[in-house]
Amino acid sequence: MDRNRIHILTFLCLFFCLSAATDSFAQKLDPKDLSYTDAHIKAVYLIKIRDFISWPQDQNTETICVIGNDLTGSALAQITRESPAHKNLKIEKKMLTSDFQDCHILYIAEASEDIVGQVLYSVEDLPILTVSDIKNFILRGGMIGFTQEEQRIKLEVNLAPARTSKLGISSKLLQVAKKVIGGD
Repeated sequence: MDRNRIHILTFLCLFFCLSAATDSFAQKLDPKDLSYTDAHIKAVYLIKIRDFISWPQDQNTETICVIGNDLTGSALAQITRESPAHKNLKIEKKMLTSDFQDCHILYIAEASEDIVGQVLYSVEDLPILTVSDIKNFILRGGMIGFTQEEQRIKLEVNLAPARTSKLGISSKLLQVAKKVIGGD
């Protein structure tokens, strides 16, 4: 089996396992513990999603930047510290005034909702995948949004800003997305 198929199968297995895990955790934990669990699921998505995005000129996708205070950024840092497989992955905390040139994925935490327009404007022509859990993120110009449906984290995709930034999103990722827009 070629490497691409292995990545796709790994992502699909991870997606379905994480969805099932969310249900079992939701039954065992109280709500404040559930947000911690959701943060880890989002962090794993952010790490694995790199395999389903093509950047221009085969860029090395080793930097995930985080704007805002959120448990997902902490979960990302923990996963990269504890997993030898992700030792080359860098997690960087950014501010609105930061230079985003070194980011491959930019995660905008829900706490940063009031600045999302400014952030998206500042990176709109750069080959940076924008991801957030802000409500209606893809309708505001973001590329991938996390939503929650029946205690599961789902993906929404906006293809238009990805095309503008010269990013390709794998059809396998689009197949598991709850909603895809901007495909005309």
